[in-house]
Amino acid sequence: MFGYSKKELSWILYDCANSAYSMAITTALFPIYFGMIGGNEMNLGYYNSFASIIIAILSPVLGTIADFRGMKKRLFTLFSIIAIFSTLFLSFAGELGLPLLMAFFILGSVTFAGSNIFYDAFLVDVTNDERMDKISTAGFAYGYIASVIPFMFCLGAVLIFGMKNPLGYQIGFVITALWWLVLTIPMYKNVDQVYGVDPVPNPIKKSFSTIFHTLKDIKKN
Repeated sequence: MFGYSKKELSWILYDCANSAYSMAITTALFPIYFGMIGGNEMNLGYYNSFASIIIAILSPVLGTIADFRGMKKRLFTLFSIIAIFSTLFLSFAGELGLPLLMAFFILGSVTFAGSNIFYDAFLVDVTNDERMDKISTAGFAYGYIASVIPFMFCLGAVLIFGMKNPLGYQIGFVITALWWLVLTIPMYKNVDQVYGVDPVPNPIKKSFSTIFHTLKDIKKN
């Protein structure tokens, strides 16, 4: 795309990459597939809540670590790879039982959210202050639009094999994972951490201490 540097474009493409997960897994395909192989809507809600609790606990810590020098790229790569392969493994885990399927679902949900923390933190490394709003908006907009492309292929697989055939949904999970992986490669290749702070001892304590003091200040005001 014209008007963007290689780093900016790579950052934008990751939004296009992981938006496929939000569309296909979180919203459309997985809830139907889960019910098809014996799960129920209430249990899926519990699993989602459990994943959300883990994310809420981890997010402050990951946000702190994201600023540490030399950590952002490593952790972004780790979390995104785990999330992508957890999505891929959904395609066969259901055949081995609901517990394994939901383990990959929860793992994928948590690492998807974690990778986004590091992805967002990369914005300062890919562009300057004057362009941050433009690049952030472009990522959101192009990601929203691009999520439709893999979803159409997923929907095509479901329609070809039939709405009641699990195979179409399983193929959709594979399509989602491959789309996510391919469009993430530019981030792996072109984007590196530029800014960072020296690691501090006990980042967990520091993270929750910061939250506590922030809430205390809000209460005062």
